Amino acid sequence: MESLISKEVAMAAPFFFHSEAFIFRNGENDILSFSIENGSKIYFSIKDAVAVSLPDAPFGGLVFETSPDLESEGQKWSQVEGAIKSRGVRQLIIKTWPECYAPKLWNVQDNYLRTAGFDILHKEMNQHFDIGKDGFHKNLAKDKKYRLGQVSKNNLVFRRSGPEDLVAAYELFVAVRAEKGYPVTMTFEALQASFEQFPDHYQLYTLWEGDFMAAATVTIRVNHRVWYNFYHGDALEYRPASPLLLLIRHLHELAMAEGVEILDLGISSDQGMINPGLFDWKERLGCRESFKLIYQKNL
Repeated sequence: MESLISKEVAMAAPFFFHSEAFIFRNGENDILSFSIENGSKIYFSIKDAVAVSLPDAPFGGLVFETSPDLESEGQKWSQVEGAIKSRGVRQLIIKTWPECYAPKLWNVQDNYLRTAGFDILHKEMNQHFDIGKDGFHKNLAKDKKYRLGQVSKNNLVFRRSGPEDLVAAYELFVAVRAEKGYPVTMTFEALQASFEQFPDHYQLYTLWEGDFMAAATVTIRVNHRVWYNFYHGDALEYRPASPLLLLIRHLHELAMAEGVEILDLGISSDQGMINPGLFDWKERLGCRESFKLIYQKNL
């Protein structure tokens, strides 16, 4: 087991969202960093007596740089809690990465946090493509295969787009989410700043008919094994043709060509409550399921 965990540490490190470049992207004033034994760390941001690891990020949690020593980390954790409590914090919340990213390491973190007295606040349902095992068509629902065949006849052009196309893409994201009653979690200015600050991680992929953008997606390279599909949207007038389905197929093929193993389409729940329509859409694309846990502890 030790060798398997050590292998996953090597495979998981570094998650982009665990890098100090990302964590401290807005400066160091609002972030607390704590070293735990054996090279592990955790980062928190405090607001209104609540310390979160990490807000304004898909996840935080324990950052393992070497294989964890749970006994020594348990001794160190009480010191971390004491330091946080001295700042007036009354509750800890830890958002962790999806189980599919590194299952054995995910279990280590889960066992450790439970032993440290954390409870599960929300159990989110995450859905992803296991690219190492599944070709795009393998688990695609029959009706999706038909739609894919139809939209493939439209000669839509797939490409990686530059920052000049981000405004048009963001307008698609806003329109699609507004139609479904979902908030947009990031302002255009913040998204644009992320592309400028992390050009190797934030990628914009699009489908075009001539000069018209039919669909777009923002994908974040979490590490060499995992891509996270952050935003996607399609133009209303093209929606009957399902251009988003074609765009995701192109993205799947690109990820496979680059040796990516997990294409993460994100959670299909909100505070643990499944969104049936979103879950079904991803399931019919052939996505697999894994959990993404949010823990809490009152001090």
